[in-house]
Amino acid sequence: MNLTNLTSQIYYKPLAIVPEHYHSVNNLLTNLPQSLDLEDLLDEVKPVYQPMGNVDVINISGLLLPKVSKLEAAIFGATGYNDIRQAIRQAELSPSKHVIFNICSGGGSVKGMKETAKMIKRLAASKNVMAYSDDICASAAYYLANAAGRIYGSESAEFGSVGCFIAMITEEKNLVENGFNPELIKAGKWKALGISIKDLSDEERQLLQDSVDAYYQDFKNFLSFRNIADENLQGQSFETLEAVNINMVDGVVDTLDGLISVYSFSSQNNPFIP
Repeated sequence: MNLTNLTSQIYYKPLAIVPEHYHSVNNLLTNLPQSLDLEDLLDEVKPVYQPMGNVDVINISGLLLPKVSKLEAAIFGATGYNDIRQAIRQAELSPSKHVIFNICSGGGSVKGMKETAKMIKRLAASKNVMAYSDDICASAAYYLANAAGRIYGSESAEFGSVGCFIAMITEEKNLVENGFNPELIKAGKWKALGISIKDLSDEERQLLQDSVDAYYQDFKNFLSFRNIADENLQGQSFETLEAVNINMVDGVVDTLDGLISVYSFSSQNNPFIP
């Protein structure tokens, strides 16, 4: 079972994801069952683009990665940014004027996030677009939701977790204590940065910190139109009612079906697009 793509994206790379979802993916990778009913799992994968009456729904769920194989989508419930962008292209060609991004994701990789957000904003310039969640819309997923402009959620949904981190394991001390002598031969100052057999130097750690800080600042800048207090942009999440009070979300709607059937779509330009 080849999961190289996924493992290369969640380790040693900047992530915008809630920690508990990161731990869930990491635990599943570590303890993946030897036998899986892949046929049943593949049948359960929800299409990203899903027309529903006069509304186009774009489903964003699970771990967000630049690209996702059918296997990764089935086992981890992951969604590829490339698949989201393809769904946006389908929505652009659709006669429907209304698009809802239905989000159930705690985020994922920052690679592909900004490019996808730009396409969502482009779509919102020509159609009536909004985001909705009845579960979790956090970190990278919350970034995408804000590209849509208006965000709604059920009362128990969770939003926010603005921030970025890099997770890695270094094994040099453990290897030495167990009688091994790790060696690294390289060319290029930053080559092999993050390789597990070697502890990070202070300079290497600072380089990674600078990268994380840059993504974090970009995230906050992207949300500046919402006027959210900086104290609420420190990596924490909020349920919908509190999120509405701090300008993180625009309103409460109990269900996606309710949003589709009851909400009176406005033909006016989206006032929340920065």
